[in-house]
Amino acid sequence: MYLLDADDKYMFENDDVIIDLHIDLIDSIKGVSDFEIDTPHGKVKIEIPEKTYTGQKIIIPNKGLPIYNSSKIGDMYAYINVNIPEGFIDKLKSIDINLFNDYVKETNTQNKNGIYKNFKSHFNA
Repeated sequence: MYLLDADDKYMFENDDVIIDLHIDLIDSIKGVSDFEIDTPHGKVKIEIPEKTYTGQKIIIPNKGLPIYNSSKIGDMYAYINVNIPEGFIDKLKSIDINLFNDYVKETNTQNKNGIYKNFKSHFNA
């Protein structure tokens, strides 16, 4: 895997491009049919399915790097990171607060690196 530094938008693994995609909680619950993202080939619209969760991978075909000695292009992988607004849990007093506390612990929304960078840095250390 090739990564220039922690602030880079794109990571590269062979001819595939990898990004951490941060989405709002409402978008993760309801889904979005035309979510716009930047790729090395320009902007494209992708679908964020309903009930998308942190760690889920969305594949964007043919938006990676050209494959050497081929007319083919690699893929782009977007790893989802659901952003939960600060104080959100405190505002949900009327529903099961334990459910949301467990969810927040699982997703670790305080770390802005994203799940893919954290995973890779853990094993590359």
